Amino acid sequence: DIVCDRLFAYSHAFLVREGHPALAAKPDIAALKACGQVTSNLRAGALANPEKVKLGELINVRHVCLVNRIGSIPPIVAGSDLVGIVPDFYARMIAKQYGLRIVQPRRPLEGQQMFLIWHQKFVDDPAHIWLREVIQAGVQTAIAGIQRQFQEGR
Repeated sequence: DIVCDRLFAYSHAFLVREGHPALAAKPDIAALKACGQVTSNLRAGALANPEKVKLGELINVRHVCLVNRIGSIPPIVAGSDLVGIVPDFYARMIAKQYGLRIVQPRRPLEGQQMFLIWHQKFVDDPAHIWLREVIQAGVQTAIAGIQRQFQEGR
């Protein structure tokens, strides 16, 4: 009796520091895999999202550092030769602030989705309706702002 409403879908991107010695040119996936990665903790149970566990299997990475907060990834990448794996929209928001370069793999790491989930008994509850509308509007506003910044080259 769970209701799901998809908020948005996203892909993943790699963050590397400017001047990374092994990734100076446009790196291919093999070069990125050869470097150690820092990413969100993908262990089953650490995050209740089986799609994220599948992501780790899909790209066959060598995790050197697992973090519990995505905000920990950019400063670690900026101060090391590790490669960060983050959602593409987050990479676009944060890369310039930390002097990082975004590397999109030739084959996009797609398939991640963000859902708004609630129990069926709250479908007609006015407070829940209001909250869902606020969340949906906020997400759409944030996505539009990120897309606008990306188009403007910020």
